[in-house]
Amino acid sequence: MQKQSMIRNYVSLGLAFLLCGLTAVWADEAKPAVKATPAKAAQAKDAAKPAVKAAPAKAAASISGSWSGFYKGPEGGNNAITMDIVQNADKVTGTITVDAGTLPIEKGVYDAKEKRLSFEAGPSAEERYQIAGTVNGDAFAGNWKGGGQAGTFSLSRGKKAETKP
Repeated sequence: MQKQSMIRNYVSLGLAFLLCGLTAVWADEAKPAVKATPAKAAQAKDAAKPAVKAAPAKAAASISGSWSGFYKGPEGGNNAITMDIVQNADKVTGTITVDAGTLPIEKGVYDAKEKRLSFEAGPSAEERYQIAGTVNGDAFAGNWKGGGQAGTFSLSRGKKAETKP
């Protein structure tokens, strides 16, 4: 009888520990977690995400370099033109050279999304030329106007224009 009483006590004690343990677990789940700071919340959120390596962001291709080609005026014909362009974010500087001489590129802006380059050049404040076009890889083509005239142009990067098209 004493043996049965001991077994009953062990079973009761075991059940008591089991119930206390389950109650403690259930109570912990019902309690809110320790108050988290925004940084800890972000860490917990990141820890819950599966580890995935992010692909490096693709940088927009630079338009910097030497460009050469031809421009047409109102009389037609092909006239040689070269440009040396330096791009810094969306700002563009450099020089443009035609038969009359070399001029600085001013107010240059490149919209990488639209692939659109525009700038001004001219020998004086009174004689300004506006140049705008689309860059497609190593090709830059568009329109120019100024000095009471207008025309088109077509340039290639890295290739020297030796013959007129």
